[in-house]
Amino acid sequence: MAADQRPLSIGEILDQTAAVYRKNFLPLVSITAPPAAAMIALVGIFALFFVTRMPAIKTDTTVGIEFVLLGIAFVLLGLPLILGITAVSLGASNHAVLCAHRGLPITIRGSYSYALSRFWRLVWLLVLQALLAGVIPYIVFIILAVAGIAITAILSPAMKGTAAVLLGVLAVVGILALIVLCIWLWIRMALGCPVVVAEDKFAWDAIKRSNQLTKGSRGRIFLMLVLVWILVMAVSMVLVAPVDIGVAIFFRKSLVGGQPPTTFAVALQLVNLAIDFAVRTLVMPIYAIALMLFYFDQRTRQEGYDIELLMARAGWGTAAEATAPPAAYSHADPIAPEPVAVVPEPVLPPSPAFEPAPTQEPEWPNQDSQ
Repeated sequence: MAADQRPLSIGEILDQTAAVYRKNFLPLVSITAPPAAAMIALVGIFALFFVTRMPAIKTDTTVGIEFVLLGIAFVLLGLPLILGITAVSLGASNHAVLCAHRGLPITIRGSYSYALSRFWRLVWLLVLQALLAGVIPYIVFIILAVAGIAITAILSPAMKGTAAVLLGVLAVVGILALIVLCIWLWIRMALGCPVVVAEDKFAWDAIKRSNQLTKGSRGRIFLMLVLVWILVMAVSMVLVAPVDIGVAIFFRKSLVGGQPPTTFAVALQLVNLAIDFAVRTLVMPIYAIALMLFYFDQRTRQEGYDIELLMARAGWGTAAEATAPPAAYSHADPIAPEPVAVVPEPVLPPSPAFEPAPTQEPEWPNQDSQ
């Protein structure tokens, strides 16, 4: 696929995404399945504890304390584990997609070896993305909201009911603006993981590089993300709705009789966790493939990557980034530097009008004169 690199439309990127996904379905799914299983197991522990203890919240006063401790444990233990699992999943899946793009074999061991060797930079990349596209804008919004409430409280005696209406309108506009801002900031950093994998850059450099590469195509990236989200929702609804209905029918006697629905809630939660695992396993490769294709497409549009690639394959120049990963890759990595053919200097034939200079015989001394 790399040999045919050229600027692509959004439709062609989606077509190539589907082609790569079909061709490498088993190895890609095998790579995304273990992190998805670990994520579901972690979330399932907290979810099942909540479901089983929720019916006793009215009779047992200690349940509230248990929920508070559960929330603290989730923040201190669950979120870091989720962050690490996500980093490994993104690194391994992007590495596998890069192998597929360069026509190299995909190995589970090689992809996970790469992800673990760059674990901390991948984690830091996710942290920076969350801070810049989520936490910081939200904090600014909260500060502005508190200031707006204080100003409204001061002016409310003079404005009477108008102040409450104005505050409500400003709150709705502010929430919508916050959502748009967070999406826009995240799109600017969307190519960070492909940059880390393909160029072996550190987290902050990858974010700056992504901001540069996404110029001129942020609308296309947003459209692609919307389509992936629609796909996720469609798959989830197709899988969840029939199963939930089946579980409800199976437990209909308990529901109609007014018995505590703990068993029903647990069964429903287990089914939803299993479906969530299937969706994560199947959709994560699509997400990684599409972003990697966008990365190479933006390099082609902005930097002439297709020309560099052709020159490197012909042995002209030193377009190392076009044909091989950085030298920091280990020998165990399946993406090894591709050999570059050495082209000898051409020997031009003489032109038709070329006439060699006449040869002169050497003059020897005359023996008679001696």
